[in-house]
Amino acid sequence: MSEAPAALSASDRRADIVNHTTRLAAVGAGAGLLAGVATGVLARLAMRVLAAASPHARGRITDDQAEVGVISVEGTTFLLIVVAILGALAGLIYVGARFALPGPPSVRAATFGVVAGLLGGSLIVKDSTSFDFGVLGPQWFAVVAFTLVPGFCGWFAAVLVERWHGYGDDRPPWLDVAVVAVGALGILASFPVSVPLLIVALVVAQVPVLARTWQGRPGRMLVRTVLVAAAVVGLVGLVLDVVSIATGTPARAPFAATALAVPPDG
Repeated sequence: MSEAPAALSASDRRADIVNHTTRLAAVGAGAGLLAGVATGVLARLAMRVLAAASPHARGRITDDQAEVGVISVEGTTFLLIVVAILGALAGLIYVGARFALPGPPSVRAATFGVVAGLLGGSLIVKDSTSFDFGVLGPQWFAVVAFTLVPGFCGWFAAVLVERWHGYGDDRPPWLDVAVVAVGALGILASFPVSVPLLIVALVVAQVPVLARTWQGRPGRMLVRTVLVAAAVVGLVGLVLDVVSIATGTPARAPFAATALAVPPDG
């Protein structure tokens, strides 16, 4: 008889951990999904500006086989879906990393936005040998826009996470339902990465020694080291690409051969 309450207590504790972890994942994925959709709209607007400012390139084909000046429903839909999925992943990453970021929520969000902008910009921006950044112009606008776009996605996702995570027990029921629904959509959309991340998070949360290590100094140092490394690598890649664009010479950027360029096709 004396062991039943203890067993029940342990079971309740595990259930609470699962509920808390999955809700955090839903908050991150949902916030990132919405941020990704907003970012996709901004990216499309930036593409339109570049197409309008480059009449000499009308009708030509970009690096990703899109025709400059042509707006297609398929292309726009594909862009929004891809950026929304990437946003969901960014939101999940922020949920897992926010405890290690110093400062109040606004500073944490800004820090994450800077890291996302540098790393994402280095992945999107190509050197002078590419059509997207070597022919379309103004080139400075292309570089700035497609560095700010991923930065905005990371920042906005973090802002939404802080906003949704900050609601207390008096939050309206409809908000929980909406967060879970949007979050579930974000997790499903990015399931090849989000589901393994969620499983790892659940395992870590269920094992006390792993949870203490992750939430303690070792976990904070690991997260900060990874974020700083990502920012440095991104900055180096961006600088090399900018130098290449300015001088008209090929770059040796870290991501030059595998850049995830978004075609500014209008």
